[in-house]
Amino acid sequence: MESSKIVLKVTVIIHFILTVWATTSSFLPESYIYMNLFVLLIGVFANVHRKSEEAIFLFFVLHCFTIAQDVLFIGIYQPIADATYEVPKQPNTVKNMYRFSIGICILNLIIKPASAFLLYKVWQERQGKPVKLPFNIPWKASPVLPAKPNRRLSNVSEDDSEMATDLVASIYHGVDRSAEGCFDRTSTPRIMENSHLTL
Repeated sequence: MESSKIVLKVTVIIHFILTVWATTSSFLPESYIYMNLFVLLIGVFANVHRKSEEAIFLFFVLHCFTIAQDVLFIGIYQPIADATYEVPKQPNTVKNMYRFSIGICILNLIIKPASAFLLYKVWQERQGKPVKLPFNIPWKASPVLPAKPNRRLSNVSEDDSEMATDLVASIYHGVDRSAEGCFDRTSTPRIMENSHLTL
């Protein structure tokens, strides 16, 4: 399997799992899960359309946007959640659920720059550019499919060649092979009958 297919599938699966785990607690707004699931839906679309440059570019750009947005979410809502959950009156189960959610949210944010780098490499591959990873990590590129011949153009060229062959044959048969080396007048109408054949 090509490296680009593995990168897309693993990226979508890992971030989907981490997004679901990060929302087990209610300290994050609903826009967090809506944003991440929408971007992952674009990733599924890019995985289905494996030759589309626009799909993988859109996934890459929106994925980078979620990095900045996750930083804002954590910076705004984490202090509020600390003041709400990290208090003595809260039971330990609620505290542990909050700690698990914030930890997974931070882990998801840490992984996103690495996955964004790999998505950029997939975008480069779909543009036809060579892909080089650091530390000599191997990258198996997708095979380039040969272009399909245009059957319509090939049929037209065959018809033209047949018409040209008929025209040359008619001229050849109109030549008198006698000693005078001139045209045979009796075969002239035959040339005129085929004069409508053009290249």
